[in-house]
Amino acid sequence: MAVTAQEVITAARDLHMAFTEQRNPNRLLLRQLESFKRRLTHDVTNINSSVLAVVEVIDLATFDFAAGYAFPPHVYVLPDGEVEPANELDPGDRSKFWLIGQNVRQFSRPLRSGWFIQNQLYLNGSARDWVGMVNVHMHYVPIPTGPTALADTFDPFPDTVRDVLVAHVANVMAKRGHNDQSIPAINTQQFQGDFDSAEARFLAEQGEKKKARKIKTIDIFPGGF
Repeated sequence: MAVTAQEVITAARDLHMAFTEQRNPNRLLLRQLESFKRRLTHDVTNINSSVLAVVEVIDLATFDFAAGYAFPPHVYVLPDGEVEPANELDPGDRSKFWLIGQNVRQFSRPLRSGWFIQNQLYLNGSARDWVGMVNVHMHYVPIPTGPTALADTFDPFPDTVRDVLVAHVANVMAKRGHNDQSIPAINTQQFQGDFDSAEARFLAEQGEKKKARKIKTIDIFPGGF
C-alpha cells in the first residue's frame, strides 16, 4: 500500500511531545515534504534511474512522424524501451527501442530508434518503416509533484521511502524547537543524525537494486550486448 503524507506526518509527530500540529502545522510540513520529494527524486535518479521510472505507451497508429509526439514532462528518459508488435503473444517478443542523441541521428542509427527535440519525440523513418508494430513503450522519471494534501502518496517511490520521509519531517520539527518547560528538550543532533542515516540507507538500497539488475543481465547475456 502506498505511503501517504498523513502516515508520514503522524509517525513523525509520535517521536516527540513537542511535535504537535499547533507548533508545526500540516501545511508547513506538506511544503517541506514537497520540496524534499523533488530533491530525493533527483538523488535517486542519479543513482538508479529505473527505480522511479513509469511507462509511456506511444500508439503508432496515431503517431505523427512529421510533428512528433509531445512527451510528458520528465526528469529523465531511460535510453532504451520496447517496440510492441501486432498480435503479440509474449512481451519477450518485443524488439528494443533506442533513444539517440540529435548529434548522431544523421548517421547510422538503429531502425527502432528516436530522438528528442526539446520535449517532442521523433521516430526514425516513416510510417511504412513501422508496419507490423503497434506501440512503443518508453520509460521515464516524471517531474515530481506534491504532496499538497494529507491523502497524497509518494508514488512512484517504493514503500521503503517511508523511514527517510518520517525522519525528514521529524528533523524539520526538531529544528523548529519549542519553549515549553513542561516537556523534554529536543535533541536536535539526534534527529539530524537519524535523518542522515535513514537517507544514506535508502539511497544505498537503490544503488544495490541497480547492482542486482546488472548482475542478472550479465547472467542472462554472458557475452554482453
